[in-house]
Amino acid sequence: MIKNIITVIFVLFFGYICYDYGYKTAYNKEYKIKVEQLTEQQARYLELQKKSVLYQLEKENEIKSINSKHTAIINSLRNRPERTPKDESTSIVCAGAGSTGEQLFREDAEFLIGQAQLAEILKQSLTVCRRYLLETNK
Repeated sequence: MIKNIITVIFVLFFGYICYDYGYKTAYNKEYKIKVEQLTEQQARYLELQKKSVLYQLEKENEIKSINSKHTAIINSLRNRPERTPKDESTSIVCAGAGSTGEQLFREDAEFLIGQAQLAEILKQSLTVCRRYLLETNK
């Protein structure tokens, strides 16, 4: 009888040890996999942050270039004639004024160049955003 009790206790104890070993082994494998996944995600996140900063710097440099071009063009417009006040007797603003870029009045040319500058800035920003999105979706 005591031999049977000792055998049952031994079997239960050995079974518990085997169960505990299997449980810990499986838990450690899962834990190791999760740690590897988190490490990979963190490395990818840091890489994307670095690329984001580089793209942002590239965009800012391009915007500075666009702004300097805009300033140079505006300075070159100082020699153009200003728009003359509209003559009350005629509906023509100015005789001989055409619609080509060379014949624009200073105010009109400055406005159009300003709009072109804004369009270029938006274009550059869109290009950087698209490039960043392509990098993040890889």
